[in-house]
Amino acid sequence: MSGGSGDLGSLILEIVLFAPFSLPYQLLEPGLGPPCGWSFASPPFSGLTSGYLEPAACVAWAGERSDVPPRRALGSREVAVQAGVEGLVSIDGSYSRVQGRARLLTAFRLELDVAYSDYSGWWGSPSPGWLGQAHAAVRFAQSERVQFRAGAGVRTRFVGGGASVGVDGLYAVDAFLPARVVTTLELSGGSLGVNGWAWEMRSTGGYLAGPIEVYAGWDAVWLGAPRQEAQYLGGPVLGVRAYF
Repeated sequence: MSGGSGDLGSLILEIVLFAPFSLPYQLLEPGLGPPCGWSFASPPFSGLTSGYLEPAACVAWAGERSDVPPRRALGSREVAVQAGVEGLVSIDGSYSRVQGRARLLTAFRLELDVAYSDYSGWWGSPSPGWLGQAHAAVRFAQSERVQFRAGAGVRTRFVGGGASVGVDGLYAVDAFLPARVVTTLELSGGSLGVNGWAWEMRSTGGYLAGPIEVYAGWDAVWLGAPRQEAQYLGGPVLGVRAYF
């Protein structure tokens, strides 16, 4: 009986750990992908694509055997860049934030992202300082409209002349919906400093006109340490993002 309970517990643990990765992959990529891979639409929803990604065009070289795999045609977009700026104001008006964000994406699933915020205290409150994060990530499940990504990196905080650095993990999904609506959900968290921790849950929705997206949402950020009350630095955000 104990062996059966252990097997059941192992199965539940595997489902909890791997389902967030295996299920999106099975749903978005049940079969073989495009023969020549993916290419980025510039900007999203442009041309014949219904989202951000589109199958890359293939070309067959004259004189090659029929069993030789096709090659990507020249002109396929293998690299894309996103850059944006946003503002945040706390509900109680005790602080505000300006944040710059950027992502470098490749058609081969690998990408980099960085975001840094400058907080300002209001009404005599001390400034929470600077807070930033950077990740190397992989898009582990993707289609024209939906892309899941996960990665790891660092989170840093600068306040009162001191710096705290920690390891940070990322899990996110971007959806390019009909009517040029773009939604993003990002979960990140990890260590910060010697014994501290950080957790962030961010969700935005926007409208994309050409290469420019105007978006709004909520960015919830918690910072903490043992035997200390967690500090909340989140609030509603409003921003603009450009797709290159």
